[in-house]
Amino acid sequence: MTEIDTSPLVLHGRRRSVARLRAGVVLRRRGITVEGRRERSYEVGTGEDAVTHHTYAYVDALGNARTRSGRQGGADEVDILYDPEDPEGTTKVGHRTAGHLALGLFRLVLGLSTVSAGLWAMGVGTVALLH
Repeated sequence: MTEIDTSPLVLHGRRRSVARLRAGVVLRRRGITVEGRRERSYEVGTGEDAVTHHTYAYVDALGNARTRSGRQGGADEVDILYDPEDPEGTTKVGHRTAGHLALGLFRLVLGLSTVSAGLWAMGVGTVALLH
């Protein structure tokens, strides 16, 4: 009988997909674009697994100084797209959100189809055991 994988890692991946999709929708609807300047770049991880992250400083529409860190970017000056209702949490380097939305939607559909297939297999297995 097939079991649904509910390990923390799998659940975290599904939550990230939903969060990515939500962020794309929010940024498309009410996002504000401002200029960001790179403060520093640093490596996360070691050896072949090392990934470069960048920290950008920007000033929001209310004049508050903020920072945004992550793998996106690399240039000295970039556009920072942020949600004015959650300026610390929902940010993105660049102003395009279509890719953000597409990736989140793809992961969500993939996750839901995997769960559906698992539930179907459980149902088939249960029926086979009872008959």
